[in-house]
Amino acid sequence: MNISRRDFLAGVVLVAMALAANAKKDAQGHHPYEKYGARIDYIYVSKGVRVLDFETVNDSRPGEKLYPSDHFPAVATIEL
Repeated sequence: MNISRRDFLAGVVLVAMALAANAKKDAQGHHPYEKYGARIDYIYVSKGVRVLDFETVNDSRPGEKLYPSDHFPAVATIEL
């Protein structure tokens, strides 16, 4: 199915906006050695989907500062 970017974005809600009450949670998904302060990784959900929580996973192995990527996974818990 082809859909324009405009129509797609009109039908979705950014998780961070849907969770305005949790806006103090940092959703930055970029590796900490780069302090850009910008969100560059997003999760979108359709209207009507209830967002219960969101987080970025920034774990590393104990005692190590090695990460599998320069972006942390973004995770959302939703209710359909």
